[in-house]
Amino acid sequence: VAIALNITEPVSEIEVHSLGLTIETVELSVWEGLAITLNGGEFIIREERETFAIPSSRPILPGENLTLTITYSGTVRMDGRGLYESWNTLEESVNPYISLNTDCEPTSARRWFPCFDEPDKKATFQLTVTHPNETNAYSNAREIFLAMDSSTTRITH
Repeated sequence: VAIALNITEPVSEIEVHSLGLTIETVELSVWEGLAITLNGGEFIIREERETFAIPSSRPILPGENLTLTITYSGTVRMDGRGLYESWNTLEESVNPYISLNTDCEPTSARRWFPCFDEPDKKATFQLTVTHPNETNAYSNAREIFLAMDSSTTRITH
């Protein structure tokens, strides 16, 4: 995940929501003619707040061109929150299927990807799905990019 940050007041750290995900790497960088890393890869887990914090090596000022890049992993859920599986069996339909669905409201996006997950801080994002050509992927978002090779299809919404 790469997040472009809009800082409106000086801060010494950035706090991001995450619940049930494994945070692998975190980089907070500022563009000053070249990318300068401000956190040295450090982050602090705050389980009670369902967040992790990225401390900066110096104060972060309004107007700085910052990017927060996070590598993480997680699992598809079965409870209808975040990114979850839905199964339709033969008894329910002539065409059975397994689907991946999302529910990010009111604060379930943090179960799918690291983000600022508060009702007044929702952001737009792009999602890319790569799937075997013999399967289908559907979305209610506009298609931005489509590429196919001999075995897979890659769609960005």
